[in-house]
Order: sequence, then C-alpha cells, then structure tokens
Amino acid sequence: MRVGPVDFEWADAKAEANLRKHRFSFTDALAIFVDPTRITIDTIRAEDGDERRKTIGSIEGSPFTAVFVMGGTTCRLISAWRAKAQEERAYGRAKLDHANPPMLSDALR
Repeated sequence: MRVGPVDFEWADAKAEANLRKHRFSFTDALAIFVDPTRITIDTIRAEDGDERRKTIGSIEGSPFTAVFVMGGTTCRLISAWRAKAQEERAYGRAKLDHANPPMLSDALR
C-alpha cells in the first residue's frame, strides 16, 4: 500500500495478531503517517536487531502509535495501537511546540 512517496508493507500474520491484541488494523494505522503534526522517535534496541522507529500521530482527534522499520522507501509496520499516556504526552508537547514556535525576539533575550 502506498501513502505519499512511501510504500507500506506488513506480514499478514503480524497484522492479524495486532488486530486481535490492540483492536487496531494496520490499514487504519496508515492514517498516522499523514498527520502533519506527527512525531517520529528512534526506538533502536539491541535485541530487535533492526532500526525501529515509533511514530505518534492523530486519527480523528485521538493519538495513535505505529512501530516500523524503513528499508529504502518502504515502511514495514511491526505494531500499532492507541497511544499510551506517555506517548500521548510527548505528542501533545510536540504539537504545542509546533503550534507555538519560539519567536526570534525570544531567542535574542
């Protein structure tokens, strides 16, 4: 599946497991990536053996999280869920920063 310049893929078994566990489909998770105020965080763990990233974005006003790896221009979804409290706070802070960027005059003080 393609969203903008990025192709998305996932393992069918992983998508089914995610739907059972989180009641959230990978197809619905694609909307996270079109939120202009989304944030992306590196979540690299040695035990994963790959460079995982986490994106938090809004879908119909509620924050959701997707974990993925990039391979060129292909995004492979690993998991997706309704954002946890800590993720929601990080996303809220980032949106606030995005909506209220520091003024040049503030930086000069």
